[in-house]
Amino acid sequence: MSRPRVYADAADLGVLIAAFNTTPGDAVWNAAADINGDGSVDALDLSALINAFNTRLNPDWNPAADLNCDNSVDALDLALLIHNFNQQGEP
Repeated sequence: MSRPRVYADAADLGVLIAAFNTTPGDAVWNAAADINGDGSVDALDLSALINAFNTRLNPDWNPAADLNCDNSVDALDLALLIHNFNQQGEP
């Protein structure tokens, strides 16, 4: 089964640029990026996002991994997770 193509527009590009133009510690805690709800954005959240990547409308879909709430787990969600990686907050 082939995966659907992911398309991005100018607004999406802005999110990606902002996420990748940060240095560690720049990110502000974003509870949405804490996919598994343990209070930190780490490798466990990355693993959950990878497992849900491009899984829209199939049994592996994980709505918690759709960080920007656009009904697709894609590169934009990955950028948001990277932006918040190693951040901690309240679970």
